[in-house]
Amino acid sequence: MLRLRFEEERTQRKIGQRIGVSQMQTSRIIRDSIARLRTAAGERAGRARRDLGASTPDAPPSCTQNARSNSTQAAGEDLKDA
Repeated sequence: MLRLRFEEERTQRKIGQRIGVSQMQTSRIIRDSIARLRTAAGERAGRARRDLGASTPDAPPSCTQNARSNSTQAAGEDLKDA
């Protein structure tokens, strides 16, 4: 179903017609499938970090905060030039 929706770019209605369910049921199936994939990806990432001996996420919070500050400053400089 995910392949039909995202690779073949079919509408939920067309997918539902093809497999014999309503558009709403198609939407729910897609939503639930994506949620399961996200959960599985998160679990896999957690196992990989544990296997590598990492106890923290890849980017420390200070890096994320610095990136945000820099982009905010850049946006402010763009406004000054306008």
